[in-house]
Amino acid sequence: MIFLRYLAIQVLAYGIDMGSFLLALHYGLAGPIAANVIAKLAAGGFAFAAHRHFTFSVGGAGFIKRQAVRYFLLLAANVPIASALLAVILLWIPVPAIAKFLSDIVGVAFTYILSKYFIFNACTSQPDGSVPDAKT
Repeated sequence: MIFLRYLAIQVLAYGIDMGSFLLALHYGLAGPIAANVIAKLAAGGFAFAAHRHFTFSVGGAGFIKRQAVRYFLLLAANVPIASALLAVILLWIPVPAIAKFLSDIVGVAFTYILSKYFIFNACTSQPDGSVPDAKT
């Protein structure tokens, strides 16, 4: 069930991601790589809040700073990796939107696992050091 919620949020975040990417390209604000960075940052802000509250049901203010730091560190690592992959795919597929879509598919399962176990679960340990069971 968590994975289905994750995918639903990722679809919405991807709309923000791809929409920002296409707008930046269409209006000449940036080339494909810079537009990808802008788009990832826009979608990342939305995705953090949505995953925290909806996907992983982590409410309240507890651990939000640690979760945000970890989430945006993951995003910071994801942006150059996704952009490098986009640059490689653009060598074979010259249509930026298609190349971006293909490069983004690669990261979905990887970021889900890191989000579930590194960001929204590991940070929510109890004061005694125990980790609550993840909802399934």
